[in-house]
Amino acid sequence: MIATFRFQFPAVALLFVCIAHSATVTPGSLPASISNWRQNWALATTSDGTFFLPNTGDTAIINQSRTIIVNEPVSVAAGAVSVNNTVGTAMGATLRIDTGGSLTAGAITIPQNSDPGVLDIRGGSLATNSTVNVRLNGSFLMSGGSFLNNATGTRTVLSGSGGTIDISGGTFTATGTSSAHVLSLLPESIRISGGTFNVTGGQTILASNTTLTVEGTAPTINIDRLNLNNTSRAAVIRFVMGATGVSPIRCGGYVNLANAKLQIDGTAYTGGPGLIDLFVTPDVLAASTNIQVTGLGVQGIDYTVIQDVTANVVRLQIGGLNADRAAVEALSGLTAAPAMFADDVLPGTPASVAAGTITRVFYDGPLYQGNPTRVCAFIGIPAGASAANPVPAVVLAHGGGGRPYSEWVQKWTQRGYAAIAMGLEGQTEIAATQSQIDAGQSVGAWLKHNIPGPARVGIYGDSSALIRDQWMYHATADVILANSLMRSLPQVNPSKVGVMGISWGGVVASTAIGLDNRFAFAIPTYGGGHKFDIPNQYGTALADNELYRQVWDPILRIDDATMPVMWFTWPGEMNFSLDSFAHTYRAAGGPRMVSHVPGMMHSHPAAWNRPESYDFADSVVPSGQPWCVVTSSTRTGNQVQVVFDSDKPLLGASLLHTVDTGHTGLRNWLTDPVASLVEGPPGVWTASAVLPSDTTAWFMNVSARSSDLDANANGLSDNFGYTGDLLVAGSDYQETKGLLVNPSGPLLIRHPSNLPSSSAALDLGYLGSSSLEITAISISGESNPGSFSHSWSLPRTLTTQLPARQPFVIQFNNGTANLSGNQQATGTLTFTWRDPADNSTGQVLVPLTAELAAPASTAGYDFAKVFPQSESWTSSGPRATLSNFYDPADASSWALAFPETDVFAFSFRGHSSELGDYTLRVGKGGQIFSIRVNGQEWMAPQYRSGTTPNRAPWMDEVFQPVALNRTLDTTENPYFIHGSGIYLEDPAFTAKPFYSPMLASRIDAADSRLNTVNWAQQAHVPTAYRSGLIHFQRITDRGAGIIEIEEVFHNAGNETLDWFNIPWMGVRLSSLPKHYIYAGGSRIDRSAALFSDPQVTPLTTTDGYAAFTATDANDSPCLALVFGNTAPSGPVGFIDGTPDWRDGAAGTSIPNPLPAVDTSWRNLRVGTARYPVVLESGASMHTRYFIVIGTESSARNRIATHSLVARSGVTKLAYSASTPGVVKPWYATLNETPLRPTENAGPLQQPWFTTTSVPVAGWSPLLVLDNVSQTAPPPPVDVPVEEDPPADGRIAGQSNGGVNGAVRWTTTQKQGIGQTFTLTEETVLDKLYLQCTNSWRKISTGDHKLRLWIGAWSGNGPASTGVTYDINSASFEWFAGWHALDIPGLKLPAGLYAFQLIWTSEGSSHDLIFARATAGTGTYTGGGWLTKAFTGDPAVPFSTAATDGNDAVFFLTGSPAQSFVLTDDFYQLAHPSGPPADGFLKPYNGRTARWQLLGFVPPSAAAITGGMLPSPVSSRIVAGNTIKGAFTRTLYTGLSAADAVQTSSAQDQNGLILRHRVPTGWSYQIEQSSNLSAWSPHGAGSIGTNTLTEAPLPPPVAPPHRVFYRLRYDNPDSP
Repeated sequence: MIATFRFQFPAVALLFVCIAHSATVTPGSLPASISNWRQNWALATTSDGTFFLPNTGDTAIINQSRTIIVNEPVSVAAGAVSVNNTVGTAMGATLRIDTGGSLTAGAITIPQNSDPGVLDIRGGSLATNSTVNVRLNGSFLMSGGSFLNNATGTRTVLSGSGGTIDISGGTFTATGTSSAHVLSLLPESIRISGGTFNVTGGQTILASNTTLTVEGTAPTINIDRLNLNNTSRAAVIRFVMGATGVSPIRCGGYVNLANAKLQIDGTAYTGGPGLIDLFVTPDVLAASTNIQVTGLGVQGIDYTVIQDVTANVVRLQIGGLNADRAAVEALSGLTAAPAMFADDVLPGTPASVAAGTITRVFYDGPLYQGNPTRVCAFIGIPAGASAANPVPAVVLAHGGGGRPYSEWVQKWTQRGYAAIAMGLEGQTEIAATQSQIDAGQSVGAWLKHNIPGPARVGIYGDSSALIRDQWMYHATADVILANSLMRSLPQVNPSKVGVMGISWGGVVASTAIGLDNRFAFAIPTYGGGHKFDIPNQYGTALADNELYRQVWDPILRIDDATMPVMWFTWPGEMNFSLDSFAHTYRAAGGPRMVSHVPGMMHSHPAAWNRPESYDFADSVVPSGQPWCVVTSSTRTGNQVQVVFDSDKPLLGASLLHTVDTGHTGLRNWLTDPVASLVEGPPGVWTASAVLPSDTTAWFMNVSARSSDLDANANGLSDNFGYTGDLLVAGSDYQETKGLLVNPSGPLLIRHPSNLPSSSAALDLGYLGSSSLEITAISISGESNPGSFSHSWSLPRTLTTQLPARQPFVIQFNNGTANLSGNQQATGTLTFTWRDPADNSTGQVLVPLTAELAAPASTAGYDFAKVFPQSESWTSSGPRATLSNFYDPADASSWALAFPETDVFAFSFRGHSSELGDYTLRVGKGGQIFSIRVNGQEWMAPQYRSGTTPNRAPWMDEVFQPVALNRTLDTTENPYFIHGSGIYLEDPAFTAKPFYSPMLASRIDAADSRLNTVNWAQQAHVPTAYRSGLIHFQRITDRGAGIIEIEEVFHNAGNETLDWFNIPWMGVRLSSLPKHYIYAGGSRIDRSAALFSDPQVTPLTTTDGYAAFTATDANDSPCLALVFGNTAPSGPVGFIDGTPDWRDGAAGTSIPNPLPAVDTSWRNLRVGTARYPVVLESGASMHTRYFIVIGTESSARNRIATHSLVARSGVTKLAYSASTPGVVKPWYATLNETPLRPTENAGPLQQPWFTTTSVPVAGWSPLLVLDNVSQTAPPPPVDVPVEEDPPADGRIAGQSNGGVNGAVRWTTTQKQGIGQTFTLTEETVLDKLYLQCTNSWRKISTGDHKLRLWIGAWSGNGPASTGVTYDINSASFEWFAGWHALDIPGLKLPAGLYAFQLIWTSEGSSHDLIFARATAGTGTYTGGGWLTKAFTGDPAVPFSTAATDGNDAVFFLTGSPAQSFVLTDDFYQLAHPSGPPADGFLKPYNGRTARWQLLGFVPPSAAAITGGMLPSPVSSRIVAGNTIKGAFTRTLYTGLSAADAVQTSSAQDQNGLILRHRVPTGWSYQIEQSSNLSAWSPHGAGSIGTNTLTEAPLPPPVAPPHRVFYRLRYDNPDSP
């Protein structure tokens, strides 16, 4: 039944449907004018008492000031709803949706006529299947709840004219199902300030009269496709920013703003610089061309609206990089001359300048923090300058710590230039008093004036300030304003004003010339652009500074600098770098001249006292061109050619080159004369040279006379006291492009003979591109096919240039090669590379050689008896596998410059059932340096702050033992033995880590066990003490994450050791931040402890273990360390205190939060068990501890299950030589050169000597030292040492002196000296000894160096490029007597050589006198004296005739390249020359030698049991096969023992005696050889008589100082 009713109260026209409603509403609970939806219609009832609700066919009208509330679910969908339909009554109406209410309706009109109507959604939900039409006087308010337009297809969601839609909360939703569906939003005003506004699934359009306002950051707005592509859709989209910004409109499909009007109101914004997205979309189809911004300042300066249809961004940049860049570029407009004053007060007294004077002035600078500034400056005008005779001018910008330099101005005025030098940091030239400094009235050492701008804050350290308040902004503005000021002076030619800046002033000048193209020339000195990747403080500060990289880097605008520029620096520049300088000048837009002046140094006077800047300006001012430019530079292979166009005659050329990488100022730059320098045609000079192999960077220098010649015309440029007589110009700095391999020479793999395979690593790096691709790796020409291999998958891309390197491992398989004895396997490794930037390609070839390690494999040492017998063990999980292969996949991040291949020796790969796979890696010093669990590194990153960040590479923050003598150990003179190695504090040990030499090692794969023995070193060198600590270590993986570490310490030194840390260890705080010590079954939280906290815990009060965990949960990843809780075991006197546990984080506090980059800070927690036990000289002790990897609960469980605490501790040991199995015989290998000991005996051969594998009390270790081939000499020690040459090891030289020979470079004399010498066999040199005379000893002041050159010699000149060493002589007094110059590891084949010495720079005290022989009296016959006087700069090598017999007093020391030494004199060979004069020692330079432990021998003179060395201390093989000391040896050979030739020999002072008995009738002949290949008879042959016969065998009398004898015989029955 449908009925139609019209009510007058509440005045509604309705159609009703009879329906039951279950909701209960209390009548009268609301005011009469307010009712809920049900109450409003309840008056219309039927006869049965039910009531009607508006139906979908009805129109519900709300009027007469009624407010209808929906606060409960309405189950009947309404039809159309009209919120007020009255006209002229001034009565409104409201439909309100509250929380709990829900209503579904058709079209909603607000209002129907002119009286006001309101739709107010505060909660609940309202759904409509039609349009909401908001008309004049209508309001659609939404502060909560939800609105849903649930219609389908194309439709109008909102419409109306004159009404307002205000959404501040809730969720507004309209959805299309196809991108073709158009969802129209057509009201005049839509304001969204909160809630969520979703119009998705179709494309959305707005009307041309619609304004869509987004206000503040509260709302979330999603409009999938906003399409304002024609004029009918030219809506206004208005963003009203709050204090922190405004919400974006997110368009998941696209946004088309072709006809949109964008309005941005930033009045309320109080945030800082930043990027604010306006639209977030994957596709910007078109940008708006109608943008209006208010409240944010000036477009392009204070803000920028970015619309990028390529990058698909529409955003607002406030004070950001674009705006900042625009502000900087606006400095180019400072072309008006600033006002100039005589004082620094406001308003100020105007100033003027006059010719012939230097005047102090102040000129106006830019505003700073809204206040005026002035710049203090000196302006000089040359005498005679006037408006009729204007002169050129130069602007002078100082560097860090500088001031306005009147003396710099004067130097330019003397050359005829007007000049201005200003203070760029608000400073004057007046030195500040201490009270002024304390009061903040200074800039550095200089008094600040009254109207200053900002001072420099570090390295762009004020980047967070407003751009116009930053120092670089002001400094650049000050320079440009100085240009404008000088151009305005009548005495100055305005078209001839240049600029020169030194250091930071060079940076400012490089910045200014990219902005102000009015400069006629420029001379940036030291500093330029591209500083963000310099490997020093600049790279650190600027790597992540986007403001620098996008706004301030001079390289951004340097292409606009079209004036001639001279780029002025020197090779040793440390603050900036040659490569960053080159990046800048290669990008510059004008002609350039480059000048790299060797030895110039870094300072203001060093730059302005050179003549180059003045001559450059003199050439540019009249012609517009530098006097010397490079017109071409080519490289073909190692041949380089540079063509110079020079207005001056060139006097010489040189090639400067380096094989080093890293910071260019730290590289060793070598200088060679060029192969040729030829002029033709006139003024065009071609210089050609050959680059040495492995050159990483190079440039050429040429020299010419300055135009400033003195009145005497002697060719010296000294009118104004310039440094140096010659101008230096040059080519661009060039870096080698492509792949570089280290070592570049042959790669030698010394393969342990009892292992199936081994490996060696190459370090790969590259230069010249942003990345390099290795496309192919091949191994060819193998002598033993298939024996060499690698595991790299290709292609492989390298992404970081040198000095970063990537290890490449080459494997050798002796199962395939089957080498034995002295056999070698060879091949060639070829890398093919491609540069993705330009598709250039290249190849690098590396020869490969593998040989068996000799004399015995270090893997073959008998460790079995050294450690107590292993206890029975039941493994609870799989055991680790061991390898000596370095796998780059295991690499971790470290705070070090050294690659992991420098430290890596062995790895364990194990598995924890709770945590997964782990890798434990052992270093060359025996240290555990890495524990990786599921790819996360747990060991500390080795970070060190300060100037020596690489002083302890895997030396300190590792698992290792530490030993002390507490009495001898002092702060000034530490007695501190490291198990791992030494700190890299001495100059001789900074280029590469020096780890405690590993004397032997063995992998027991079946037991998952690694055995090693190392010679632990004094950690601090130089030192007054020696280390005699032999450290045996056995690491066993027991399965399930349990690692057992056993150690045996033998004190072979002379001092008692009375303190041990076992272990010292450190974990990475960022990986394992929690730390606990366990006691009484409970854990004590030590996570907040600092190591500086003196709190320690006695071991006996603990449960015997500690843990380092990721969290405090019992299932947290955990590294547990088990050290035991019992006192050390040993005799009376062994224990000297209470063992304890000490722990704590490094530093003064633990960062909170921890820094994001875990290698950027001292990321370390230390833990150590400390044992005050006494280990006397000759004594030994055993220790055991455990590492457990798992969760905290599983680790504790395994510690208990396997009784790890009871198994741990320290016990003193005593070994016996009579223990079965500890004595090993050694035999001589007479078929090798040199003679070596071997474990393998020949037929019937008796032992040479015996050793024990265990350290018997009081016995000494017997070591083998084997000089192996050295591919390149290590960096030399760069300081001389007062030291007499040793008696042994002299390779060449003589001591008979009578006259003087001088090496000098003073203002009046320049001379180099040297000596030729002869090597009769391949030799490894150690030191050069020279003798200073009494009469001419000098103190060298300043940073000056001697240069030592050693190379091959032929005729009267060098036959090779040789090797150059710089000897730092700064403040060193060369007393009369011998001095040693270190040249370690220089390997030279037999031949004629020379050494030469020059000074590298001029100095008043550079006159050093060395002794030489009077003519004809020298006793050295292998060479002669060299000397040369120079007219130009001294350089080596120089050509001159050698004067034979007129020799230098010198000695070269070293040893044959394959010399072999057997000794138990532990210290003598560790420190070959003994303690130097200052009483301090350094470890033996292990980079040229290999140490191996054969065993232990008694110290007495008695013969070793079964052996032949009655005095092993004095018995050693010193060269080749020459044997010193008494010995006996019996050798048997023949067909059988019965008819054999029996031979025995003995040595006395006169050589050997051969006692032999040859069977009757057998013929025999004694033969001799010096090389085991060419044999000659010794004496006459004879016939045996079966009687004992003696034959003398004389010792060798000539090089190579070795002789071999053999006995040849013929058996007549079997020829």
